[in-house]
Amino acid sequence: MTEPTTPSSGTRHRWATAGKIVVSAGLLGYLVFTGGVRDLSTTVAHTNGTWLAVGFGFGVIGALVTISQWHAMLVASGLRRSWWRCFRLEWACDVFDAALPSSIGGDVLRAVLVSEDPTERVTAASSVVLRRLLNFPGMIVVMAAGLIAAWPYAVEGRIRPYAGAAILVGAAGVAVAFSPLAAKVGSSRLLARTGFTRSLAKVLRELDSFRGQTRAILTGCVRGTVFWLVVVLSQWSYMRAVGIHVPLVYAAAVITCVNAITMLPISLGGYGVREGGFSAFLAVGGMATVAQGIGVGLCVTAQTMAFGLIGLPVYLTLSRRSARSRAVAIDTPPVTAGLPVTAGLPVRVGI
Repeated sequence: MTEPTTPSSGTRHRWATAGKIVVSAGLLGYLVFTGGVRDLSTTVAHTNGTWLAVGFGFGVIGALVTISQWHAMLVASGLRRSWWRCFRLEWACDVFDAALPSSIGGDVLRAVLVSEDPTERVTAASSVVLRRLLNFPGMIVVMAAGLIAAWPYAVEGRIRPYAGAAILVGAAGVAVAFSPLAAKVGSSRLLARTGFTRSLAKVLRELDSFRGQTRAILTGCVRGTVFWLVVVLSQWSYMRAVGIHVPLVYAAAVITCVNAITMLPISLGGYGVREGGFSAFLAVGGMATVAQGIGVGLCVTAQTMAFGLIGLPVYLTLSRRSARSRAVAIDTPPVTAGLPVTAGLPVRVGI
């Protein structure tokens, strides 16, 4: 008797993606049905352009903060790249953040493009992961501060269990990532089975080597806190744009909690979950309608798409430069005779 075969990783990935599509489509369909197409159309039609522009402006500031965060992590990891180069790469990779079902594709491209040769890719990938990780403490601080400040409001009771769970899980994840446990997990045989897990193990070991840089870690946490404060201001402005008038402190708890929930791998890029979270936490106590909650999610999605459109010319410019570099490398005859051995190595093209 033959042993039953297990599905390949590609098949499992396709099934997982299909499940996420079903969850996102189902949630969006339910929300539109509950909120009403007419109410949703009215909300979109009466969106305040001034508050929408203010929210987008804060979104741009948040992007600049993350670029500074990434640049600092690259320098601390030993990859000295200019801030301008990080700026261009960030906007170029925003195209993939907008087009793909999650930001993972954009992060992979960031690690590839910022590397000048394949030996740097593990370090580059760890810098991208570090940028994400060092934003978590700031999210936890802002979420906890929002919960405490909004305690007198009766509506705060609905979000309290979810935010509390997010704070506990986030704090545990940060503690594991910056403890000796990261290296132990990275050295386990379990991660040596597939190419993806082996790459993950290398990144975890690289993160462990970064633990001694206390100053860089603390500075990164401060930048992460600033980032989340700007995110709160941006998405609170979107709430005002669709006619939701909630206290800023309660909005801080809602925004950080909803963003934490969208990180769960249960939907396609957070679609449906984001709109559902805003609707559930804002449409209480007469503060908002379900349609307005969906409207906030649509504003956030529109910002992501706008960032992708802004980054598209940058990405196309990088692609053309890369193509020209490859053409030069192919058409130029070797000139290594009589030169040092290093003269025959590929030229590193700065981006």
